[in-house]
Amino acid sequence: PSTTALRGQGSSAGEPGNGAMMIEGGFFTNLVHGIQKVGSVHGAAFPSSHVAVAWAMFFVLQRHYSKFAWLAGLLITALTLSVITMGYHFSLDALGGVVVAFGINAALDRQKHYRALGS
Repeated sequence: PSTTALRGQGSSAGEPGNGAMMIEGGFFTNLVHGIQKVGSVHGAAFPSSHVAVAWAMFFVLQRHYSKFAWLAGLLITALTLSVITMGYHFSLDALGGVVVAFGINAALDRQKHYRALGS
């Protein structure tokens, strides 16, 4: 029988699991760990593109499907925190991704405003 346990893993800076507690056990957990072992890029990246794209999609949902934005916000917040706690990114990488998404959203709002003035 498969049991779920926490363990520390990773040996180099920026490697997923470096000092973080990793979950082991279960089909999908083992599948993800296997894929990461073979095809993962080691090391964190600034800014986190995963966080930036997730928050950018949140802004799209907020504009067009506001009923679901709160749920997306919760999930995206969990994603943002998980990339840090699981050791995939440093906190500044995640914060940088959030800043990029907010910047893109602000630029699109400004462009929309100027287009409205020109009409």
